[in-house]
Formats: sequence, C-alpha cells, structure tokens
Amino acid sequence: MGKKRKLAELNSQVEEAASSVGDKFRESREEWAGFAKQAGEDLDRNKRLECLKKLKSVLAESKDDLGSIEIDDIFIKELLTTFTASCSEEDRLILEILRMCERTFAYDMRKFSPIVWGELAGNKYDDLRKLGATLYDRPTADQVLELLDGKQVWLSTLHMPLERPSHPTEAAIENGANIYNPAFLLPLFASLLTPETEISCRKFVEQNALAFAFAATSLKDKKLRSFAFLILSRFRDRLRDLTAEDFEEKALFAYLLHVFKNSLDAPNQRVCNVVSHFLARMSKLLLHPEDPVYPSLMAFLVLKPTLDLGNVPEMYKLLLSSSTEHFERERHWLLQLLADGLREPNDYNVIEKRFGFKLILSQFATSLADHRSRALILRLVKAAVHHPSIAVDLCRRANLIGWLVLAVRQPAVTRWEVGFLAEVFVIAARHVASSAVDSLIKSNMIVGCFAMKNALAMIDDGAKKTWLGQVEKLAQQS
Repeated sequence: MGKKRKLAELNSQVEEAASSVGDKFRESREEWAGFAKQAGEDLDRNKRLECLKKLKSVLAESKDDLGSIEIDDIFIKELLTTFTASCSEEDRLILEILRMCERTFAYDMRKFSPIVWGELAGNKYDDLRKLGATLYDRPTADQVLELLDGKQVWLSTLHMPLERPSHPTEAAIENGANIYNPAFLLPLFASLLTPETEISCRKFVEQNALAFAFAATSLKDKKLRSFAFLILSRFRDRLRDLTAEDFEEKALFAYLLHVFKNSLDAPNQRVCNVVSHFLARMSKLLLHPEDPVYPSLMAFLVLKPTLDLGNVPEMYKLLLSSSTEHFERERHWLLQLLADGLREPNDYNVIEKRFGFKLILSQFATSLADHRSRALILRLVKAAVHHPSIAVDLCRRANLIGWLVLAVRQPAVTRWEVGFLAEVFVIAARHVASSAVDSLIKSNMIVGCFAMKNALAMIDDGAKKTWLGQVEKLAQQS
C-alpha cells in the first residue's frame, strides 16, 4: 500500500508540473500573439524579448514531457510573421524557438515550405489553414528571393559574423546595417536550389545570394560552411541542367564555380576571407561587363584552371595598374577588397605573403594616391589595427607609428584624414602599450603622441574633441 501511495503521489506531482508548464506556455503564447498582431507598431522591445525568452525557457522545461505543450500552425505563423531573418536578438530567439519546435516537438515545418516571413507569411499561412495543403498556392522560390533586400544581402556578405552567436560586426553597426542571419539564410538558399524547385538562376545572383554563399565559405562553423558548399554545388548543377533558365552569363558562372571547385584541397575547406570576398565580388562583376575592372579580372579568371587560395588574386596587377584609362578604378577595387576582406589575423598573413602592407603604406604619400585611394588605405589600416597581434606586428615590421607620424605631418593632409589617422594611432598605441615591445617602439609612440596632439590642435571639428584627450592620456601614460 505504501508503494502504491508513493507512486500515486509521484504521478500527481508529474501531472501538476505538466499542467504548470502548459499554463506557462499558454500564458506566454497569448502574450506573444498580442505582439504578433501589432507587429507594425512601435512596441516596447524589452517586453518582446522578455516574452520570447519566457517562451524558449518553457519549451526547454517541457522537453521531458512533450505532451504538456501543443505546437500548432497558428503559433508558428505568429512567430514567422514577426521574423525578419536578421541577426537581432529578437530574430535569433525566434529562430531558436522554431528549431526547438521542429527538433524537440517533432513539428513538421515542411508544410510551410518554402519558408517565408513577415507580412507574406501571415497571408500565405492563413490561406494554408483555410484551403488545406491540396489547394494551397505555395510561394515560388523567386517570391522568396524577392522578400530579401539585395543591398542588405550584400552588406550581410561584407559583414557576415564569422562565429556564433550571430552578432553583426562593428562595421555593420557603424553602417546602420541590418545583417541577415547566415544560420537562417544558408539553409534557406540550399532548400531553394533542390532539383525539384523552379528558380531563376539570374535572380539568385542579382539578389547577391551567390555572393553570400561564396563569403560563407569563410565561416568558422563547419555545419554552416557545409551549407555554403552545398549551395555552390547545387547552383553549379542547376547551371549545367539543360532545362534550366538560359541567360547570357550562364557559362561564365559555371566556369567560375568549376575553377573554385578545382582549387579546393579538402572537403568543406575553410577559405580565407580575402579570397572568399574576391569570389563574391566576381559573382557580382560577371553581370556587369561595362565595369572598367571587368577585362582585367576576366583575363585573370580564364588564365588558369585553378586559383591560389593562399594568396590575394591579382594584387600587384591591380594595385600597380598599368591601365592608361582605368588605373584608379582598378586600384580602388583591390583596396576595397582588402579593407572589407581583412577580418582576422590569417587574412593579414595572406596579404603579407606578397609584402602587401609595406607596398600599400608606401603609396599613401605619393602622387599615385588620389583622395579615394588614401581613404581606402586608411580603412584598411584601421581594420588591421583592431587586432592586437596585427597592430604590434605592423609596428615591428613596418614601423606603423612612424608612418602615422609622417602621414599626419604632410602639408596636403585633410582634416578628415587627420581625424582618421589619430583614431588609428590611438587604437594601435593602446595595443602596443599593453604588449611586450622593445624600447624603440615605445619611444616612437611618445613622438607620435606629440605629433598627433599638434595636428589635432590645428583643426576644429568633432575629431579634435574625440581624439585629442585620448592622445594626451596616452602621452601621460608613456
């Protein structure tokens, strides 16, 4: 009798716990349904996040008692209606909840395939509920692509977070960019390129989806990187399909993917950012033969059957362009590639294989460098010095502090350049101060502090207010 009583008490406790979890879920779900109905209004962001965290927590609590919670189509629709596929905390929580529903609670997301979001999700999934799967007019792959903002996809390509969790980079935040989440976009693109799906290959390129896949071959997460290679493989197969859409540049894209495939040394190989960004830019360039850089890069592409994935393609040819008409445009293209592609120390090592930084820094004060080139050189140096190891290495090998002092003392230097040089100096000097470097570099830093103070004192704008105090503080610490 005692054992039966204990068993009954235990069953009662389990039922109460399940009921409690179910009540929590219904309460949180009703709260989120209210947010979903008012998705277009200016709501308290903290309340939305709190509600999503509560939903996630309740779903995690109920993983051992799946019967306590019922996941239905309306709940999924409410989540997708407010989803924007970005790297924001809210969207990442929604994506995590959707995956929990699919993996933990065995909810079949294929009924919504292909996945759409926002206002279109609300309209489409209402039709699915009313008409049923037989009469439901599923969105086409091209309609899904049209949900994406091509410019936003390109910004996401440039500032793609290399590691999870998917946070936008500092550069993306500065640009005010709303970055798409590769953890959502890559599986989506892979699903759109399945053999049974009809899709416009040209539209896939125009929306920068192919460029996004090329850039994703640099991701550190092996699973996401494998999605990138799957996309490239499926897109290549689609281009070779005789029944697929035909367009003028089709053979060029097939050749680019063929060359890239031949260049890989191992399955799911991680490609350095500079090279993956080069391929992403090439995928955009192939649609624009009128671009001045097009002839030079096409001549390079058809020259060899493989690419050297350990070096910057055509760095010398573009940086020291011999073109009489487009030398500035070619130099700008290469400098833009390096400034956007330098994301981590390994990218710096790839550039330095050809002594890239010494060559680029030496151009800053010459007649070869126009205002655009000088601005891009400064952007590249700033991207480099954000990494402590690169900043210290540049100070040792290229005398970066001395270069900054000489650059800021130039008669032709503009007020904007003075501010940018001061910012780079402060970032680099902080890394040097916290590292074990020889006395010569320390003494150069002291001289640099005085040079920057004098240069900033000569201008009267926001840069002076921002950096003069920090330079003076560094001088005192030195």
